Amino acid sequence: MPMLVIIKQHGNWYDNEHAPARLTVKGFSSALRYKAVDSLQPTWLAIYDLSTPQVIDSDDYKSLRTKASQREFDVVSRLQTLDRRLYTHLSTHEHPAVQLPTKFLLVVSLEPRQDGEAEFNKWYEEEHMVLLSKVPGWLRGRRYKFLSQTELAGKATQSNAVAPPYVAIHDFDRPDFMTLPEYQLALNTPWRNRVMSEIVLRREVRVFELFRNFVQHPK
Repeated sequence: MPMLVIIKQHGNWYDNEHAPARLTVKGFSSALRYKAVDSLQPTWLAIYDLSTPQVIDSDDYKSLRTKASQREFDVVSRLQTLDRRLYTHLSTHEHPAVQLPTKFLLVVSLEPRQDGEAEFNKWYEEEHMVLLSKVPGWLRGRRYKFLSQTELAGKATQSNAVAPPYVAIHDFDRPDFMTLPEYQLALNTPWRNRVMSEIVLRREVRVFELFRNFVQHPK
């Protein structure tokens, strides 16, 4: 289960205090931090893999706040955005023997009409994921469904409005994947065009580059 934390300011605090503290909590299995390469806001993205969504309701996780340093409180109070989103896993497709994490991340959030969700999911799994897997540099694609969102710092803005109900996260090992003909093909099929025009109400596309892979210490 991924937990995505989006921030606009960062520093030594996040890399050496905030993220490592979360990896001490039972149920957190990984932590990755990315920086946007698409000139959009927010600039930073952190992804945490959780064993279950209930981890964030555990006493261990809640105790992080009571154990937080004064620096943590000071930094968080000055953040423009600290937006936590919790998702549940739907599916994963990946090439054999893939080396993770990869350098680049494509994050696509989609909101289909409720009466079109079945068709939307069928298209994504049966056609779109298959075509994306043929793009040179693609190594893995994961799909998740939105569970909850908590604004931990800052004010509500368009960039941290309620998240679309579906997100797909694709790992690539090259930065130019969007320019490749195989990628363009995946975006231009009759089925895809129909889904986008008749079913999808909102689409958000972001591209990030890996900034840091936090090493989990044995618990």
